[in-house]
Amino acid sequence: MDKNLDKIKGYMEKLKASASNLVTERQGQEERDEEDTSVILDRRVYTMLKQRAEHRHTTVEALVERAVQQYIAAQAAEKTLQVSVERKENNPLLYLDGLTKNLD
Repeated sequence: MDKNLDKIKGYMEKLKASASNLVTERQGQEERDEEDTSVILDRRVYTMLKQRAEHRHTTVEALVERAVQQYIAAQAAEKTLQVSVERKENNPLLYLDGLTKNLD
């Protein structure tokens, strides 16, 4: 009976060691996978952003993040608005749609 108990204890120790190694390896992989999210700004641009951030009671990071989000949204909107000439020739309603958008 003691032999069986010793075998079970040995097996449990091996399982614990394997689990510990797996967790350690996963943590190491996550640390390696983390990307550096810093952005390098020109000193003059950073100074201007810092002044604006202080004036608005926010951070430079928040201003840059907002600007990037607005840029991405504008690019996405621009891509959806661009219709090729060929598509307009095939579908004249697209010309009318473009004319009405220019009136806004």
